Amino acid sequence: MINKLNQNQTRDDSQKALTASLIVDLNVMFLTLLITAVVVYSMFVSRNMFMTLICTIITLLLMSMTYFIGLLPALALDLVFIFVILVGTIYEYLKFDKLNYGAIFWSIWPPLICVTIYFLSRNIVRLQLQNNILRKKAASLETLDETTHLRTVEIFRDHFEVFSKLSQDYDFPLYLYVIRVKYWSALSGLLTRYQRTEVLVAVSDVLKSMKRGQEFVYSLDDYPPTWGVLTTINSRDNSQDISMEKLRESFRQAIEKRLAQDPILTKMDIDFEISSVQYDPLMHPNAETFLEDGIHQLRYDVK
Repeated sequence: MINKLNQNQTRDDSQKALTASLIVDLNVMFLTLLITAVVVYSMFVSRNMFMTLICTIITLLLMSMTYFIGLLPALALDLVFIFVILVGTIYEYLKFDKLNYGAIFWSIWPPLICVTIYFLSRNIVRLQLQNNILRKKAASLETLDETTHLRTVEIFRDHFEVFSKLSQDYDFPLYLYVIRVKYWSALSGLLTRYQRTEVLVAVSDVLKSMKRGQEFVYSLDDYPPTWGVLTTINSRDNSQDISMEKLRESFRQAIEKRLAQDPILTKMDIDFEISSVQYDPLMHPNAETFLEDGIHQLRYDVK
């Protein structure tokens, strides 16, 4: 039920962001039309270049005030501007018996531009807020790696908090196995992006297929690709080297079978570094130290 509510809320937020984005696009288009009309009027219609220059500068000032200060101060100044234009127009008509139709244009267009910029800036802010909300929710809900569809390090930390506490309370061992493809830098240089992704997915699928019901598989790092397996089962025999060798060989066979459909990948000599570490409350007070210890142990896998 909680997940469904979260999904519905996320959908609502996405719809709000989409609506704000649409309004921003419409405002930009309308503002473009208004400014284009000003340019066309100034270049091809108006005959009084000095008056046109003054009105254009005042319009730019009103636009800046709307964006940085607000709509009401800009409209208040615009009313003063319109009053001056009307007084000048009436004076010109009474003295020269000539009606300046440009006054109508400059009385209408600057307020329209100010109102458009106001709605544009307000919806841009709304869109930014909605995007921030969506990013935060996406980060909080991001439990799977995009490529391998495995749990991420964030989930590993959460699981560690739970299982380390249970391990101490009920006195059962907790192990972390870390797996990494050997010589990934050189190997990836020989592969296409699709083939690199195929190798990552193959390793992940093999790890998931080898689970016996008491393991959690994680994608720990992208470069070099590193996987982790948190489990309460110790697969080590009397000799850790022998168990690592068996584990490595089982990986090799399973992945070779998985990649058999690609003629290039089947020719690749893919090998692994594997380490295992047992949880110790004194040595591993948090998930980071437990994980660092497992990765550090990889350097001792010299096969």
